[in-house]
Amino acid sequence: QNLYLVPKFNDPDTFFLLFERIADVRNWPDADRTTMLQCILTGKAQEPYSALSPSDCHDYAKVKSAMLKAYELVPEVY
Repeated sequence: QNLYLVPKFNDPDTFFLLFERIADVRNWPDADRTTMLQCILTGKAQEPYSALSPSDCHDYAKVKSAMLKAYELVPEVY
Protein backbone atom coordinates (compact mmCIF):
# COMPACT_ATOMS: atom_id res chain seq x y z
CA GLN A 1 0.00 0.00 0.00
CA ASN A 2 2.94 2.37 0.53
CA LEU A 3 5.09 1.02 -2.31
CA TYR A 4 3.74 3.57 -4.75
CA LEU A 5 5.39 6.27 -2.59
CA VAL A 6 8.86 4.75 -2.91
CA PRO A 7 11.00 6.41 -5.60
CA LYS A 8 12.69 4.34 -8.30
CA PHE A 9 16.24 3.30 -7.50
CA ASN A 10 18.48 4.87 -10.13
CA ASP A 11 21.00 7.12 -8.42
CA PRO A 12 21.74 6.11 -4.80
CA ASP A 13 22.30 9.70 -3.70
CA THR A 14 18.95 10.94 -4.94
CA PHE A 15 17.16 7.73 -4.02
CA PHE A 16 18.14 7.75 -0.34
CA LEU A 17 17.42 11.47 -0.03
CA LEU A 18 13.88 11.04 -1.37
CA PHE A 19 13.26 7.67 0.28
CA GLU A 20 14.23 8.91 3.75
CA ARG A 21 12.15 12.07 3.40
CA ILE A 22 9.09 10.02 2.56
CA ALA A 23 9.84 7.47 5.30
CA ASP A 24 10.26 10.23 7.89
CA VAL A 25 7.03 11.97 6.91
CA ARG A 26 5.15 8.66 6.98
CA ASN A 27 6.85 7.59 10.25
CA TRP A 28 8.00 4.28 8.84
CA PRO A 29 10.03 2.28 11.37
CA ASP A 30 13.36 0.85 10.18
CA ALA A 31 11.85 -2.61 9.72
CA ASP A 32 9.32 -1.20 7.26
CA ARG A 33 12.04 0.74 5.46
CA THR A 34 14.08 -2.40 4.86
CA THR A 35 10.98 -4.26 3.66
CA MET A 36 10.18 -1.45 1.24
CA LEU A 37 13.75 -1.51 -0.08
CA GLN A 38 13.61 -5.26 -0.62
CA CYS A 39 10.44 -4.87 -2.68
CA ILE A 40 11.78 -2.24 -5.08
CA LEU A 41 15.44 -3.19 -5.57
CA THR A 42 16.44 -4.69 -8.90
CA GLY A 43 19.68 -5.65 -10.63
CA LYS A 44 22.92 -4.46 -9.03
CA ALA A 45 20.99 -2.88 -6.15
CA GLN A 46 19.77 -6.34 -5.03
CA GLU A 47 23.28 -7.75 -4.63
CA PRO A 48 24.37 -5.97 -1.42
CA TYR A 49 20.97 -6.60 0.17
CA SER A 50 20.99 -10.31 -0.62
CA ALA A 51 24.57 -10.63 0.68
CA LEU A 52 23.54 -9.51 4.18
CA SER A 53 22.70 -11.98 6.92
CA PRO A 54 19.00 -12.49 7.70
CA SER A 55 19.31 -10.41 10.87
CA ASP A 56 21.23 -7.61 9.12
CA CYS A 57 18.52 -7.41 6.45
CA HIS A 58 16.24 -5.92 9.12
CA ASP A 59 18.75 -3.25 10.16
CA TYR A 60 18.16 -0.19 7.96
CA ALA A 61 21.54 1.39 8.74
CA LYS A 62 23.36 -1.81 7.71
CA VAL A 63 21.27 -2.17 4.55
CA LYS A 64 21.89 1.44 3.55
CA SER A 65 25.60 1.17 4.31
CA ALA A 66 25.94 -2.01 2.25
CA MET A 67 24.15 -0.44 -0.68
CA LEU A 68 26.22 2.74 -0.59
CA LYS A 69 29.40 0.68 -0.35
CA ALA A 70 28.34 -1.31 -3.41
CA TYR A 71 28.01 1.95 -5.30
CA GLU A 72 31.29 3.19 -3.80
CA LEU A 73 29.63 5.93 -1.78
CA VAL A 74 30.20 6.50 1.92
CA PRO A 75 27.45 7.23 4.47
CA GLU A 76 29.27 10.37 5.67
CA VAL A 77 28.19 12.05 2.42
CA TYR A 78 24.62 11.84 3.63
